[in-house]
Amino acid sequence: MSSTEEANKRLRKLIRDSSTTIEEFRTALDAALEKRRNSMTFIAKRNANGLDLLASAVLHHRSDILDALLSHFSCDTAPLPLAYLAAQVGFEDSITVLSSHFINPNRLNTDGHTALWLAVKHRSVNLVSALLAAGASPLAGKQTAIDKAIARNERELLNIMLTESLPCYRAELLVRFGAKGNLKMMKVILQTKDCVNIRDKNGHTPLFNLAHGNARAAAQLLLDHGADPNVTTHSGMTPLHVAVRIGALGMATALIKNGANINAACSSGLRPIHMAASSGKTKGVVLLNQHKANLVAKTPDGMMATDFAIEAGHQKLAEFIVHCIIKRCKHAKDNMYGESMPYMCATSPGYKGALSVASPPSAPVISEVAEVDQEGDREAIEA
Repeated sequence: MSSTEEANKRLRKLIRDSSTTIEEFRTALDAALEKRRNSMTFIAKRNANGLDLLASAVLHHRSDILDALLSHFSCDTAPLPLAYLAAQVGFEDSITVLSSHFINPNRLNTDGHTALWLAVKHRSVNLVSALLAAGASPLAGKQTAIDKAIARNERELLNIMLTESLPCYRAELLVRFGAKGNLKMMKVILQTKDCVNIRDKNGHTPLFNLAHGNARAAAQLLLDHGADPNVTTHSGMTPLHVAVRIGALGMATALIKNGANINAACSSGLRPIHMAASSGKTKGVVLLNQHKANLVAKTPDGMMATDFAIEAGHQKLAEFIVHCIIKRCKHAKDNMYGESMPYMCATSPGYKGALSVASPPSAPVISEVAEVDQEGDREAIEA
């Protein structure tokens, strides 16, 4: 047996001995490491059972020794994740120590399960709370901890995960349950509102994701609990952008009623009216027009809603937009258009360009526009 193996064995013996003080162990550890250049290799050396010194400390419930070892080698390299081993032996105190040294609590075992999943399986309230405080995700793994709790009808554990998980995970849960129409679960999560406007790695809030999926009831619940409809993605998109693009009229209406900026421009200059026009969503254009959206707003490269409609092959929709612009000008012919008074007048440089789309709009279009003005939410033009 080499000197390294002998030193490693002596330390394991000290870990197994419950009478060993932390001072005794530190002295022995410092002496062993002083003779070796690579503390990582020494501490991570595994025994016949595949356990390194860190795992031995967890196995024998020695959080003080675990802390001492992690101060020299803060890494989880053994086949069995340290957090999973801690959950396996019911050693919740070690979870806090592992977290203080930034050991990942979500590392999967060879079967694809997390420590939190195992804690739910063991019905351990204390372990579940400790893991959540350490940053454990209830949505990680082959079978998530949330799914495990639901499958076993573990209501107490489920409630703990819905309320004590990190805000980023609760935001993800809002989207998951909202997409399924499970408002009951959403209401439990929303008992603490710090997750309602959290953005994911793509910059999407729960409201943005639910708007994209046209989950109107779930989105309204978020709005009722303080969701901000004007939080943007990394590219500057808002939930209203995506709602009008997919033709979700009810969703768009709810967003506008709750303060969505109808003229919000993303980083490329696109506004909701541009999105509705380019995707041929007449109902969306009608809704935006009714709420006085700027119909002649231009992107940085000079594109207006009419341009987007024509470019996408929606000629009738372009004519409809021009008709709306002309109709507004009749009511405010002396005003220049802008964000607060978005009218385009005969003196505007863009007026003649808009008229060139259709001057005047064809008779069928005018009659269809009249019907839209009366009913508000009726499909006016087949684009």
